[in-house]
Amino acid sequence: MPHEHTQSAARASRAAIDVIDWVQPAVASFGSWLRKDSNQAYKAWRGRLRSGVEGSEEGAIAEAVVFDYLTTSFDIATGGKCELLPGGEHRCGGPDFICRGQDFEYAIEVTNISMATAERRTGLVANGSTAGHYSTLTRAIGREVGSKEQQIARRRYNHPTLVFVTTLHSTVSAICIRRHHMSDLLKGTSSIQWDVNRDTGQSVGETRVVAELDHAVFARVSDICDPDGMMRFEYRNRNVSAILVGGFGTGPSPSVLGALNPNPLIPFDVAWLPFLPFATLRLNPQRKTASVSWSDESHSERPTPKPSIILPSEADYTDFHDFNG
Repeated sequence: MPHEHTQSAARASRAAIDVIDWVQPAVASFGSWLRKDSNQAYKAWRGRLRSGVEGSEEGAIAEAVVFDYLTTSFDIATGGKCELLPGGEHRCGGPDFICRGQDFEYAIEVTNISMATAERRTGLVANGSTAGHYSTLTRAIGREVGSKEQQIARRRYNHPTLVFVTTLHSTVSAICIRRHHMSDLLKGTSSIQWDVNRDTGQSVGETRVVAELDHAVFARVSDICDPDGMMRFEYRNRNVSAILVGGFGTGPSPSVLGALNPNPLIPFDVAWLPFLPFATLRLNPQRKTASVSWSDESHSERPTPKPSIILPSEADYTDFHDFNG
């Protein structure tokens, strides 16, 4: 196993070199922008960029490509009416970016899943085939969000804060940043179930989609039910107003999707990022169902999936809390 891990890390490092080639303009632009605000912040970021340490170099690149993506998107979608500012991360413990509009302001924290980690979690090889079995990246994303939740809680930001989770892994970017993966991030593990007649062995009734919320990023089923049997939910990562997930390993046109926290301490308005689709989790304690809708659903030709039936998970919740480190 150690030899396999070493080979995986080596492949990811070689892939990082390939990625750096196409992000060079973004890296140069971000470096100039950051240096104008703080030479100290610029030197710290450049040090990570040149460190050669697994994850550190990619994390610095991730900040640059997020900067390039946001500034370009803001110019196109808002006509320059939304401004991206340094958050003071390297100077006074602020966020990575501040986005400021005419009557709103929110913060963005960037965190990157390294290519080696993405490969270990999914089983996908960078620049490899997209066919065959793979594991999703949702639990790794959840861990990144949980880690940032603690950081945001300590800093006590007074405005909505988004966690932007990125990866530079090419194959993972191509197939693991999709709408059904975001639904799994919000609803947890889903399965298709049906009833079987024990005598005949035949299925009876309709099939149903069941969600246990066992690894959902924002909510779980409470161990305590209301006296009338109504399901209760416990909410978590409430300092994170929303999540952005971006696959930047496929080139300059990344796949980026958003997910709103259904019960945040400070809510985020999707109108502030009009160029992105956001998923919203809707929990119905009376019907014991969970459903996910999208902010651009009215423009989509795809039908809205039926709500999933929620069952209390019998899993060990120790692994659930591992999202928080």
